[in-house]
Amino acid sequence: VNLQVVSSDPPCVTQPNALGTVSSDQAARISQLSQKLAGGVSLAEALSGQGCGVNHSFFVPSLAGQINAIPGQTNHLWLEARIGHYYGQCTELCGTGHAGMLIEVIALSQSDFNTWLQKQVAK
Repeated sequence: VNLQVVSSDPPCVTQPNALGTVSSDQAARISQLSQKLAGGVSLAEALSGQGCGVNHSFFVPSLAGQINAIPGQTNHLWLEARIGHYYGQCTELCGTGHAGMLIEVIALSQSDFNTWLQKQVAK
């Protein structure tokens, strides 16, 4: 399985990228950040107000797989599992809900997966 992992929140934008270009959304967020900083708000508070994502870490020890979920970046991890259930957790201290970020991987045979997928499509 090619697991693709990304934190779905947008990344924080504090300045134009290396090419000096920004999208209209990024420009608006940079402008808002500048206004907040000029008004005396701390950088941490101004960034948290952007709705910036945080890093998470997908870790399932029995699959020997760990990968970070980073806002705005897709990371890939190849996993091969025998049929069964595997358990893990987020290993990046990411906020107040961190302790509840448990992971369950269910590895199915191809025919069982196809059956499961058909049920999902029918919903």
